[in-house]
Amino acid sequence: MNNCPFCSHDKLIYECRYPDYQNSIVKIYSCSNCGVFIPEYNKELYTMQEQTKLHECMWIKNTTDELTEAKDGMVDMVSKQKNIIGEPNANHFVFDVGSGRGNLTAALKQHGYNVKACEPSKLLYNQAVQNYGLTELDLQNFDAKSFLNDVSQSLSDDTTIITIYLWHVLEHIKESKSIIEYIMKLFSNKKLNIMIQMPMLKSDYIFPEHYFLATPDWIQYISEITELKLVDFSFSKKSLYISGFYSNNDELEELHLKRPFRSLSQFERYDLLCCNV
Repeated sequence: MNNCPFCSHDKLIYECRYPDYQNSIVKIYSCSNCGVFIPEYNKELYTMQEQTKLHECMWIKNTTDELTEAKDGMVDMVSKQKNIIGEPNANHFVFDVGSGRGNLTAALKQHGYNVKACEPSKLLYNQAVQNYGLTELDLQNFDAKSFLNDVSQSLSDDTTIITIYLWHVLEHIKESKSIIEYIMKLFSNKKLNIMIQMPMLKSDYIFPEHYFLATPDWIQYISEITELKLVDFSFSKKSLYISGFYSNNDELEELHLKRPFRSLSQFERYDLLCCNV
């Protein structure tokens, strides 16, 4: 373990040994730069085939009722986020990067947003089309950078607001800081919202398909590197998902997180790590 899989920083801190999803013990490191937690796995397991295989198999047996429930959950979520992203209008485009089975894309479409999405896995792309009736106008079988470059060139001058969802995506991409930087390069002249959700440190989420796991420090770090305001923050104690919402909207107030993880004593850090086993 030499470099951070998110930001490529070369100073990692050993934290502890921790059980993974199979109850095997792996070493956990943290990045001294961006603050993510990094499980140490055999590098041979870090392949694109492994990344896509996990999710291609995850939802393939879902029933119609389960797919509808998943989409309806996203419909409710988007309703609660409209105070950040704004209402649908002709000058507002929403991009769902890494749409997976397509439930968030379908929910955004149901709300009436101009939404475009991408999914690099052909099998997941096909599932999204089949599950929710999405078309190639809604969803493209592209990787993140190819998709973002394509949609940025197709925008009209009338487009003033861009919202980008990175919903359980970045943990699957090696050096995914570059995705954030690419977004800022393409859309720096727009009103921009970036919506991120990630898994935190929990045994259920420690497997080779996750390069890293998020922390509150990392949520704050994204604000620093994008120079966007962190306007909302939440985490679920039950699921241990963490969310950070960012914007350059002058009408939204900036949120400052208290007591970053890196300011804790070693005892406090260890206690926080172990309380989620």
